[in-house]
Amino acid sequence: MNSLPLKISSTFCILITLFISIKCSSSLARQEEQDLVTKVCKQTHYFDLCMSILYPDSRKYTTDTKGLAKIVMQKDLTVSKEILDAVLSLAHDKGKSRYVREKCSKCYDNYKTIVVTLLPYATKSLDFGKKDDAIRVLKYTAYYAKACDDEFLKKGMKRPFENMSVHDMSILVADIVKLIT
Repeated sequence: MNSLPLKISSTFCILITLFISIKCSSSLARQEEQDLVTKVCKQTHYFDLCMSILYPDSRKYTTDTKGLAKIVMQKDLTVSKEILDAVLSLAHDKGKSRYVREKCSKCYDNYKTIVVTLLPYATKSLDFGKKDDAIRVLKYTAYYAKACDDEFLKKGMKRPFENMSVHDMSILVADIVKLIT
């Protein structure tokens, strides 16, 4: 009769130990996944931007470096679409100077190319394992985004919209794609 409490006590200890080991194992897995994000971001030109995009995204727990690149590329496309809409609106805003409207029209052409052609092509290239093609197209994307800024900076004007984030995100994605093994 004395062995029954001992069996219950040892079973309880085993269950507690199992629970703690599962909890620790889960915590270690999350830490390793977060370490992947940190490791990848440290190898890019834009660590802070990389962390701000990837750290809050729950998909980071179930993906690899290629998946991280796709998360940033998706964000790049979303921001590019937002800028495309803003540029179109500014290009048609009669309250803006003719110069600003013309420059916004040119930027609209650039962003339309980014949204319709470049980023979708970079995504497909990545899907098909054509890293070099994806990197090349992402660099074009960064160039097109920066070209909009340059149009305004030439005349010493303030940009009517912020688009360097697309430039930076495109370079960031290219940096991540380079890390894919």
